[in-house]
Amino acid sequence: MLPREVTVMLEIPENLQSAVEPIPLAVGIVFLLLGWLLYWGSVHLLGALLIGGLGLVLAESLTLLFPDIEPLYVLLMRASGVIIGVAAGLLIARLVHQVAFFIFGWLVGAIVFFKGCLAIGRHLEFEVNDLVLAFGTPVAGLILGIIAVRADRWLSIIATSLLGAILVTAGVNDWNAPILIPVLCALGILLQGMICTRGERRKKKD
Repeated sequence: MLPREVTVMLEIPENLQSAVEPIPLAVGIVFLLLGWLLYWGSVHLLGALLIGGLGLVLAESLTLLFPDIEPLYVLLMRASGVIIGVAAGLLIARLVHQVAFFIFGWLVGAIVFFKGCLAIGRHLEFEVNDLVLAFGTPVAGLILGIIAVRADRWLSIIATSLLGAILVTAGVNDWNAPILIPVLCALGILLQGMICTRGERRKKKD
């Protein structure tokens, strides 16, 4: 028989339906299932829209330099500006994504190494050499930065799964949040990982 505290924690509220917030619940479920795809698609879409729009503006500016140009050529210049801008935007979006993950990994690696060395030194009662900190900190950041870039998909899956779990629990007014968040996060990581793995297998078969 479970202790009374555990029984109370697992007890389903009688008015659960009235306690549900549909919007955060629905958004959370979407993030749990498709978080990585939404993020990756949003990155590319944002890059394509911004740089594609810039390409259109530049093409429009060029047409102003030739006021007597034929309408067909104006249309071709605009289309070319948009196409080149969208292609460049997709490449820039990927580059920005990788740079952001590298910076994140570098900061985490450098901070963990620096703080870890100081903590170990205090614990063992010895002073860490400044050269170790000066050279080890950026190297540790570099290593973790490269790892972060290589593992960007799984890091994004973990982040979106955690966000989805938080939103789902918020959608049910934090019902059993201490239990639901890690369970839903793990479920989201598993489901998104399976979706990505199947997609890679299909690409290899094609």
